[in-house]
Amino acid sequence: MANILITWEIGEGSGHIAPYLNLIKELEARGHEITFACKYVSRAFRLFEGTKVRYLQSPYVSSPASEQVTPIDSFAKILNNSGYSNVSQLAGMIRAWRNLFELVKPDLIIADYSPTAVLASRESGIPRLQIGTGFYQMPTQGRVPSLAELQGIPQDDPSVFGFQNKILTHINSALELNGMQRIEFFNQSQIAERKLFTTFKELDHYPDREPAEYIGPMRIVQGAAPEWPEGDGPKAFGYLKPFPTLPQLLMQLNQKKIRTLIYPDGIPDKMMKEHASATLRFVDKPLDMRLIGESADFAIHNGNHGTTCELMLAGVPSLVLPLHAEQSIMGRHLQLMSAGLSYVEKTADQFHQGLSALTRESKYREAAQAFADKYRDFDRDQATRTALAAAEQLLAG
Repeated sequence: MANILITWEIGEGSGHIAPYLNLIKELEARGHEITFACKYVSRAFRLFEGTKVRYLQSPYVSSPASEQVTPIDSFAKILNNSGYSNVSQLAGMIRAWRNLFELVKPDLIIADYSPTAVLASRESGIPRLQIGTGFYQMPTQGRVPSLAELQGIPQDDPSVFGFQNKILTHINSALELNGMQRIEFFNQSQIAERKLFTTFKELDHYPDREPAEYIGPMRIVQGAAPEWPEGDGPKAFGYLKPFPTLPQLLMQLNQKKIRTLIYPDGIPDKMMKEHASATLRFVDKPLDMRLIGESADFAIHNGNHGTTCELMLAGVPSLVLPLHAEQSIMGRHLQLMSAGLSYVEKTADQFHQGLSALTRESKYREAAQAFADKYRDFDRDQATRTALAAAEQLLAG
């Protein structure tokens, strides 16, 4: 029996817990004890029901507003805003993680989006297994491209890479304050014994990274069957957070009589009541992506990785309306594959252009279906089995 610590430090939403539930149950069935350090323990009680997981608060610091930087156009700036903006703050985070390791005494660390946990455990002797999307795991060899470059935006600002050196200086000073050895390069902070990528090569946020082990997304809870509005118009599935021009999109969906099912994430009740109609319906639970793939003509979403993977596996093209760089990179991937369109500005003209193209042009569906055909034999349970085997191998030494 081993003691396993799973960590989640950066990022929002239950997507940093839910994909691990099957893995946790398999590990518990083998007699291992699981401790989960959560960024938000408020999400833990319901999600961990039915397991024996001990969950606790992960060490996390949001940098003071005066030290935060925008735009967030590099992994270094994500770190800056997540506690790396000054040395004493980062040194405290490293010390807190090391204290947590001493309390839990893990035989293995499984790190979700947890850059400081990976950094703090460098000299612990505890094997580390990093699991997550490409965005959570920056390349550990060669140059780390900026997020602007990954979005296809020409990047000639030398300060972007100068900022990496600034964060590297903070990292080394904080390591020294904790009696740890310095690192030579910025991306050495994220080296682990094994890394698994819960994505596909085509959907890796850093597509030109060193050779990687792609296992695809882990199985999540299956959604409900879609019940489409009646009529003969095209069918669209939506999974959307609010943004300023969202009412204009909803208005156009109604005007074009596109039969739409939207699973809202924070859309105000007032807005939903104003735009719900005979052809546009808001649903209160996730829908089954396989059934969506069999019936929807296209999807509309903000470009989060999990949704994109599910839709591409179902062969559904997308209109992507990103809210930040991570989603914009995903939208660009789909656009380069001709499996969708992506609009960062999210204007009324772009809504008209995108909705018209996706309802009239077959090339988008064909490209998405080609991806689905390529991964037709993908087994969602295999991702969990691969992670389980990796954990057991690292425990065995």
